[in-house]
Amino acid sequence: MVKSFFKNHLLEILLISIIVIISLVLILIFNKRSKEELIARVYYNKDGETIILQEYDLSSYDSNTIIECKLNDEVTIQLEISNNSIRVIEAPCKRKVCIATGYTSNPNKPIICLDLGYSIVLVAKSEVDLVV
Repeated sequence: MVKSFFKNHLLEILLISIIVIISLVLILIFNKRSKEELIARVYYNKDGETIILQEYDLSSYDSNTIIECKLNDEVTIQLEISNNSIRVIEAPCKRKVCIATGYTSNPNKPIICLDLGYSIVLVAKSEVDLVV
């Protein structure tokens, strides 16, 4: 009975095994990538030009470190850095989408605030350009 089951469903078992192996490989690749040392860049749109306001090395902060980031003379936001991730905890915007985004430690998940015109993007330390 067991032999006939395997004999009749060999193709399905093979396909499921291949999918599981590919999934495990992808998980290992993304886990390795998430352990990279990250830099959080705060970009601000000023007069139609995007500038880098600040850069924070996430690995150099203790857990639950709160930082104030001044966007301009009138607007300041509060950031919290914890366990190689960052989030916005206070911002004077209307919709609060930036706060609702929560923690990010993924370079593919930026924090964006259209109301105030800023974004926080994570880049790997190895990708940061050297400025002389």
